[in-house]
Amino acid sequence: MISIEKPPIASRPPKASRLRSPFPSGPWGLVGLAILLWKGWSYWLLNRVQHPGEPLTVSALYRVGDIEYYPLIQAVGQLQWGEFALWEKLGTGLGAFPWVSVAFHGFLERLLGVHSFWVADGLVTIAYYSLMVIVLQGFGLGRGWAIGVAGLLTTGGIGGLFAEISNLVFNPLSQVPIAALNRLLIVLLIGLGCILGYVTARFTALGKRRKQWFLLAIGVMAITFPLLFSLVLIPLWGERIPRPFVTELFWLMQVACLAVLFIYQGQWLKNLKIWAGLGISLSLLLQGDFHSAVILAIANIAIMTHLCWQLRQQPSEQKVCLQGIGISLVAAMITAIPFWIQQSFANPDAAIRLGVFPVDRWHPLFLPSALPYCLLAGLLLWGWFLRLTGDRSPEHRRGLGLIALLSIVACFALPISTVVLGQTVQIYQFFDRFLRVIGFGLVIYGSYGLRQLTQRIQPAQIPQRWRAIGLATGLALALIFPFREAQALVTNGQHIRADFPEWQSLPDYRQNLNALVAELDKPNYRSAKVLGTLDVQVYAWWVAFQNGASYLPEAPLTTVGDREIETRLLSFCKLINLSPQAFVGLINRSHTNLFWLGHGKYQASRAYTYAPLSDYFPAVQQQILQTGLLNSLNVALPISEQRRLLQTYLQMPVPDRTAARLDLIVLTQDASLQGTTPIDPDFELTYENPAFRLWRRKSLEPESP
Repeated sequence: MISIEKPPIASRPPKASRLRSPFPSGPWGLVGLAILLWKGWSYWLLNRVQHPGEPLTVSALYRVGDIEYYPLIQAVGQLQWGEFALWEKLGTGLGAFPWVSVAFHGFLERLLGVHSFWVADGLVTIAYYSLMVIVLQGFGLGRGWAIGVAGLLTTGGIGGLFAEISNLVFNPLSQVPIAALNRLLIVLLIGLGCILGYVTARFTALGKRRKQWFLLAIGVMAITFPLLFSLVLIPLWGERIPRPFVTELFWLMQVACLAVLFIYQGQWLKNLKIWAGLGISLSLLLQGDFHSAVILAIANIAIMTHLCWQLRQQPSEQKVCLQGIGISLVAAMITAIPFWIQQSFANPDAAIRLGVFPVDRWHPLFLPSALPYCLLAGLLLWGWFLRLTGDRSPEHRRGLGLIALLSIVACFALPISTVVLGQTVQIYQFFDRFLRVIGFGLVIYGSYGLRQLTQRIQPAQIPQRWRAIGLATGLALALIFPFREAQALVTNGQHIRADFPEWQSLPDYRQNLNALVAELDKPNYRSAKVLGTLDVQVYAWWVAFQNGASYLPEAPLTTVGDREIETRLLSFCKLINLSPQAFVGLINRSHTNLFWLGHGKYQASRAYTYAPLSDYFPAVQQQILQTGLLNSLNVALPISEQRRLLQTYLQMPVPDRTAARLDLIVLTQDASLQGTTPIDPDFELTYENPAFRLWRRKSLEPESP
């Protein structure tokens, strides 16, 4: 018989000794460590099998990440805080992109070279798991629960499993219009919440049938959880460098501090280290993931205000809380000094290129569609159910409340921040962070629900074979999903940014890139320092791993102004003898605009356009009107800008050899560059394959032996 009337389960603050022991004791600790290393190193191991002769530098590029950041990683490792790509400008200015999120990889790269990437993968994976164990224990989960859930989260077992559920649930509904589907989900989730509430209210009045009603409620929970979780269409933790692979560590540090302060209070409010950690982690997060920092900054304000109000009748305790808040603010400000220096001295054009744009405070932006609000409503209904049926201790209820607060703040962080700041950047990132917060909330709520269920059915009575099956299933998930992710990366033979059609069309790109790398490794190229290319993957490899420089600066990360970027691009186009018509076609291509011209400067979406809508061609106007608020990286050149750039191009002379150093030119064999060749006779074609053409300056002195 399942007992509905049960004594509350005491939720104790996590002990410091437990926080220092994220791994199981004995042999299982070694098994856990091996699984984590498998997660971190599976790509590198499989890649050695699939591509035994591939240079490790190329393999590093094909590991998940934004390859545009790899040159910045190398620069930070060399303590190069200024321009890192342009030969004539090396060391000048100050970069606007925060360094914290790439510093770990950068300093490791300085010590270990390209081997730093696989070493970092292993270390960051272990760090993420360890922090997740601390966070889960902070939410009151036992050590065993925390270890198991953290392991499945780190290895992608939970995210991968529910991705499969998502395919099963939503693929048959793919023909349903999205608006109708969202309305259906809202009705369904609210209906399930009402059923849960009714069953909960009837628990104590059902007499002999209470067991059946409780099982019905648990069944409804089992339906609601995968339905909600499968809507979170992104992994809870991705391997994209630098976000979220590194910045998620700062997020976990912040949540861990918030959890112990808000959930347990008491003596923890007197722990100045926790308050300092709260401020430091928020500052680090601000310097690596602005959108997550906005969410947690709002949550911090709400929680600190609540604590001060709650302690208003206890002056001594309130004073301690205010002292802690002061320490947190001081720690945050000190840690953020590098960030404020960057923002004060960086080129003012840099923020605009990163996509910052003004917003009318009286017309704030909200996350579009009903989906986020549907997810939020479903999560809150489930939390309400757990509050009514679960542990009645204050700690349990505060844990539920903290998740609810984070989810609500994540949903409305966009409008709140636009009202406060009067500007925003890359709106789609707010939606991405909302999904991650909701996913994390579902993990916590799901863990609470499963713990409640296992406590009711008396775990000691579960047969040993079922425990063994459960353990084997968890281990299998932890091994299979890293393998699947790594296999997808290893078998990728396309350009890493194959989302651009010009690069997607290049045949056997990975194989041809390896051949180009082998060619450039020959002695007659070793004295070359400056390479000119429009291929961001070749650029990233050359600057990050060959310690080279680029003729073209990368628009989002360079320290120079817009005029220098435009001059370099136009002179390069002049040098490779592009016709005026081909030039206009090239600057209108998304990859050229995003990487070599303006990045987010020329964004064109329903949220913001660089110029009035009338300054775009009719076809482009229609395209803009069909975009949504989240299409921040949809770019388009206004007519006036096209004319200005074309006029400058027509008047520009062919650059001479003294204007800027250029040793090598690499052009891809895509349609936008077909038939182009350097106009300077000092360049000779030295290598060609189906994807690339390589020119070397004849006067380039060979490297002395």
